[in-house]
Amino acid sequence: RTGAFDRQSKVGVTATFGFFVVAGGGTILLVQTPVDRPHLRLLLFPHAGGSAAAYEGWHDALASRLPVPVEVWAVSPPGRGARAGEAAFPTVAALAQAVLSELVRLELHLAPLAVFGHSLGALTAYELARRMVDARLPPPVCLFASAHEPPSCGMPEAQRGLASLSDAALLRALAAFDFVPVASLEADAADAAEVAVIAPLLAPLRADLAMREAYLDAVAAGTAPPPPPSPTLPLPVYAVG
Repeated sequence: RTGAFDRQSKVGVTATFGFFVVAGGGTILLVQTPVDRPHLRLLLFPHAGGSAAAYEGWHDALASRLPVPVEVWAVSPPGRGARAGEAAFPTVAALAQAVLSELVRLELHLAPLAVFGHSLGALTAYELARRMVDARLPPPVCLFASAHEPPSCGMPEAQRGLASLSDAALLRALAAFDFVPVASLEADAADAAEVAVIAPLLAPLRADLAMREAYLDAVAAGTAPPPPPSPTLPLPVYAVG
């Protein structure tokens, strides 16, 4: 079995950037191009402040390079993109649990599953993987962690408190860290008019930065929510700089 989605012939309305809501599914997991009996499912977690749109075109790119069919899914967190009117998740654990619940409901875990996360997405992908292991579900075949240290490294002091900065100060800090989606808007200038235009885009970013800091501090203090972090995951983990 490769999951209930293979037995469905329709997807719902287009969500954003070529992703679709599964017929009868929720909005937390979106599929790019449905694949009949995929060899692998790839689940993508966006960066802080990001949405599923960050992975536009991944299905076509993989289809042109791989000899086996891969079905590409992406996490669509609330509070940004097509879900801008919804409240963002308050914690990494809450987001990971919501993804896990929908993953199981759609039976997507019944086909081999790989997970990829960039920046904050790497932490959330890790949290999903360890929750799958704890629930005695088939674990992902591998985890790709991009642009983030292991949670055990703790919160970098230079990045602490970013979520509480003023709009102008936050934009300058993100530009200094080469945070490409913001730096590309020439945020380092921090002009008042520029800040006013960009400020609404900062709300989901602030929420994600705050929950990242809280998660890393909780791991460092040994107070992370259950399941307790295990020393290792029973799957390959590939670190991508």
